[in-house]
Amino acid sequence: MRWLARIVEFLLVITLVLFFAESRWHTFSHLLDEFLQQQGVTLSWHLRSPFTIELDNIRYQNLPVAKRVVINYRILPLLHKKLIIKKAIIEGLDIESITKIKPPKQKKSKKGLDFSWQINKLIADATFKEYRFKLQASKITQESGFIDKLIAQSPKLGKVVAKGKYSNNRLRLAGKLQLKKFNPHLQLQPIPFSLSLTQKGINFTLKPRTIKYEQLLISRGIIEGFYDYKKLHATIKAPLLWQKTKANVVAKVFYNKELSYTFEANVTNPALPIPLTQKVYQKLSLTGRGDLHRVESNISSPLFDAKLVLKDFRDFTLQTSKIAMHELNETLPQDGWLMLQAQGNIHRVALHTQSNYFKLAAKLEKNKVEGDLKFLRKYKDFNLPALNPIRFITTSQKTHIVTNLGSIDLYKNLTGSIKIANATITIKKERQTLTLDASIKSLKHFIDAMKNLYPISLNNLDAECVAHGSYDTKAKHFTLHIQVQSIKSKKLNPFEFLQIDMHGSMQKVIIDYYSFVYNHHGFYATKPSYIYIDDKIRLAPLWFEDSIKITGWIDPSRLDAKLAISSPDYTYSSSEGKARVQLSLRALMQKGLVDIEGDLKLKNGYITYQPKKFHTVEDKDIIIVDKEVKQNTFIKDKVALDIHITAKNPIIYKIPDLYVLFKPDVTIYKEYQKPLQLLGVVQIIRGNYKLSGGDISFMPSTVSFYGPPTNPLLEIHGKTRRDRYTIFIDIMGDVENPIVQFDSDPYLPQNQILSMIAFGSGSQGAISKLLGGSRLGSLLSNFFVKDLLENFGIKLDKLSLVTQNGRVGFEIGKRISDKITILYKNDEISTLIIRYRINNHFESEAIFGPSKSGVHIYYQNTK
Repeated sequence: MRWLARIVEFLLVITLVLFFAESRWHTFSHLLDEFLQQQGVTLSWHLRSPFTIELDNIRYQNLPVAKRVVINYRILPLLHKKLIIKKAIIEGLDIESITKIKPPKQKKSKKGLDFSWQINKLIADATFKEYRFKLQASKITQESGFIDKLIAQSPKLGKVVAKGKYSNNRLRLAGKLQLKKFNPHLQLQPIPFSLSLTQKGINFTLKPRTIKYEQLLISRGIIEGFYDYKKLHATIKAPLLWQKTKANVVAKVFYNKELSYTFEANVTNPALPIPLTQKVYQKLSLTGRGDLHRVESNISSPLFDAKLVLKDFRDFTLQTSKIAMHELNETLPQDGWLMLQAQGNIHRVALHTQSNYFKLAAKLEKNKVEGDLKFLRKYKDFNLPALNPIRFITTSQKTHIVTNLGSIDLYKNLTGSIKIANATITIKKERQTLTLDASIKSLKHFIDAMKNLYPISLNNLDAECVAHGSYDTKAKHFTLHIQVQSIKSKKLNPFEFLQIDMHGSMQKVIIDYYSFVYNHHGFYATKPSYIYIDDKIRLAPLWFEDSIKITGWIDPSRLDAKLAISSPDYTYSSSEGKARVQLSLRALMQKGLVDIEGDLKLKNGYITYQPKKFHTVEDKDIIIVDKEVKQNTFIKDKVALDIHITAKNPIIYKIPDLYVLFKPDVTIYKEYQKPLQLLGVVQIIRGNYKLSGGDISFMPSTVSFYGPPTNPLLEIHGKTRRDRYTIFIDIMGDVENPIVQFDSDPYLPQNQILSMIAFGSGSQGAISKLLGGSRLGSLLSNFFVKDLLENFGIKLDKLSLVTQNGRVGFEIGKRISDKITILYKNDEISTLIIRYRINNHFESEAIFGPSKSGVHIYYQNTK
């Protein structure tokens, strides 16, 4: 029977072919057109062959549906109620029109049509607004089908390439989304996606591998969601990396006619080169919610909270909690706090700060920022209110700041000027080079103006300062020349001149040359000095007068340093003397405490130093009547010393009337918070002291130091010639209580030696006896004693009566030179006094008597 059916099918095909050939399908075409018009469909069609039909310009309800449809089908399966389309091609399918078509209501049929269909291959291209689609599918039935390739393109968004399968009323697609590169800095890799479409809705997943925009990197993110054709739920998880900042973001999106969302993020920041403690920004958390009209976000850190509200993506308000300023930066006040308030939109922003140290009010509008800043109180030694009022205006072209002390004007190209008191700094930029010129006409006037801000003082220093420098913004290289010239004035000004030339970068500074003069002493270096700057300041090396090399490092932030100072042969020369020295010193500073140790070896030299006009005296016997002077305690409290000083050859000490040859072997020693000590011995080889009546020659002697530098142990031996006598003088003991012994050759008693030294003649020994009598002393008056002494041939420069304990005595004196006066005093005992006038303020007395001797120094303040 099967073969019979095949024959019947063959005959039917032949009959159908003959039918179309004979009738030219006029009747069939008429009936088909009439049926399509009743259904609202218009098209033109024709048969390319008995197995291929072409439909052109298909419209439904006057809406364009497709430009052309070509169907290649099989006829014989129709006898089995089965439509098999071998290949279907659809061109110009308009999806937008299809979505507008309202399908007609169909009457329910009690019996269903037992008919099946199958499309072996489908090729279609379609459009939806600006989107373009291309589809290749196969083995399509009512129950299943395969999508071999689906391409969707948008000129604005990009391209989608996918494939999938339809079965069990579910369409599954998987592919890649290639977004359009709308920014040259945006780098996108194709985004894998998958979706599952049913009558209930669409489940979708996107997994972007890498999205990079400049320095922002999103990797291994995931977007998951469900759309039920009315409501959309989606979750977005994405790790972000910007430079070394990391963030994990989770957002949930909900759409039901209106869009709403929530989000949270944890941000981790690295240590940044900004003047804020890392605790402020290291860990931040963000939470928020919003819709198309309003976004509310909370920002939290261990130190503060902030709330940001955005309305219509246009207007915003920002409010922070109270922030402790000391926690922002350890150098800021511990009792300081601030709060920030801001509100505005993309066109205008108003900014206000509340603080117990300052007030700030500013507004930002059309590329312009202007505001007022007012300080409310001092900070440490800075009198910040001295800057008030402060007004600033910043535009895209210029920044202008005015304070009570001066003004700042900077333009867009970094050209401008800074004026403070009589100081002017100008800045110019040409291509990639910034040029700086600074001038201070009077440093004293500048300091006087700055005193209102900071209690700075340079005593009597006044100088004119000039500086010139340049900076290459591309090569990050600078040059700088500074010159400071002292301005002469009536007041004492020890500083005279400074010049320094340097170049380098922020990491490496090279000092090509420097010189300065201070108190008539000149210092310089022509050898280049190298300074490296990283976490410390490193000297490698720093030269002083081309012969002293300083190496090591300094950490200003921690007040730590370690330096080595050395020179094989350094020559110091000034008006006070000249010396060649070999030195090796080591300096260590820890948290502001300085410890210096090492060796100084004097090769040769001479000293011409004379006593200064100002002295610090610690002897308990010295009486000083003057105002108390506050001294700097830094050296006493925070400096320790251990420096050994020796001499290879004798050193010469030479001033008018005095010549000494000596060799030191001493150690300068000091501990923290303790006075300076001098330990060791100074050997006096020989010397000479000139007097009007004759010279005193020094024989080998020693001065031993055991602690306080002002009170050494003396062992000084000297001799002098008077008439035919050689007088020997020995001074023993410490300076405060010396023991003076006299001897002579030929022998003389002590009182005659004293008289000879005082009055220049041994024949006056009788005077000592005569004037030493208590009975005679009580009877003498000024005139009588003076006449009596003149009768003996003694011309006095001083004569006065003294009274003590009811007794009357006298004091007579002879002025030997401008500075030395010899006095003989007789009250209860006879005493010889040698008075030496050091200067207008200081005067010393050496007292010699039978029961006690000593040295006293007096200070007199004359106004």
